[in-house]
Amino acid sequence: MSGDPRLVLDLTKHAWSRRYGDIMAWGTWFYDHAETRQWRPCLVLTPVQESRLAGSGRPYIVPVSTAFLWSEDGLGDPAHAARSSFEAARTLGLDCYSPLQCMRIASIVRDNLGILLTIPPRPTEDRVVVADAFRRDEAGSTTHSEITDLV
Repeated sequence: MSGDPRLVLDLTKHAWSRRYGDIMAWGTWFYDHAETRQWRPCLVLTPVQESRLAGSGRPYIVPVSTAFLWSEDGLGDPAHAARSSFEAARTLGLDCYSPLQCMRIASIVRDNLGILLTIPPRPTEDRVVVADAFRRDEAGSTTHSEITDLV
């Protein structure tokens, strides 16, 4: 999935991230130019070392729509998970012929399946709430507003 040039990633905006040694897992969104033409939730695996990412390593994308294939609870497809683990290791610049590396990648993906499903829609504005404002009128009713700033 990650080799498709019609996909756009912006890792500066992400719902969460976790480090697994030399691999980062990101809960984020990708823009799919080919199919839906919208931002869709996904799990992205990247090498931690920037030099590897600039060299042979690239991000590997697991879209939320196909993440269930990695599951071990009967819904998943073990053959798909094995092929995808091999592809992810190769994409990340790791030894894709090492069963240990492939099992490690499958474990990272499976570890994040639950939280992947909780990713909210991508924020549409480049604004962040920096403060709350409360105003009380003469009648005693309170109005709440958020103060935002561009990021």
